[in-house]
Amino acid sequence: LVIDANADFLLFDDGSGLNRRDKVAASITRYAEQFMDPAGLDRVSIIVPDDTGAGAAFLAQDVNRPGELADAANAYNPPVTGATPLQAMMVAAVDHLAASEDGRFQAILLYTDGARLDRQLDFQALVESAQAASIPLYAAVLGAEASAEELANVGRLHEPTNGLAVHMPQPEAADPLYSLFQDQGRQAQ
Repeated sequence: LVIDANADFLLFDDGSGLNRRDKVAASITRYAEQFMDPAGLDRVSIIVPDDTGAGAAFLAQDVNRPGELADAANAYNPPVTGATPLQAMMVAAVDHLAASEDGRFQAILLYTDGARLDRQLDFQALVESAQAASIPLYAAVLGAEASAEELANVGRLHEPTNGLAVHMPQPEAADPLYSLFQDQGRQAQ
């Protein structure tokens, strides 16, 4: 899981009383409690911007207990910054998964508003490295609405890697992706 904690990450999009950070944390908690393998077979990592804002950091690494994953997501409180080092974060995610060869389904889910991806990512290099490692890229587009530009930006990631994107105005909107991960996790890669 990669969290694009950019300057808009702490915005309130609606009257729910939850900002985007809260919705991502609630969504990851839903995944942990309802979709993560209870026998500990799933290993989930969360990548966020590091403290300097220039690189990637693991908020959680290869967690296999649902409570530990939910606790990490709920405890994350990003500093208000500008753009995130998203290229470094996505490369760290691909490299981390490419180094693991346990035969289980692997995927990267990016939580993002999608608006700045065309200025943050080297799409070609990122997609090629994900394809070489057979890692599909998925995206959950944050915000009350998802513009055509935001959807096109995430499409440049998920389409060539056989991933998917969903618009996630509320935490439960990512459930179709989590269900897909759960189904794929039950079989060999």
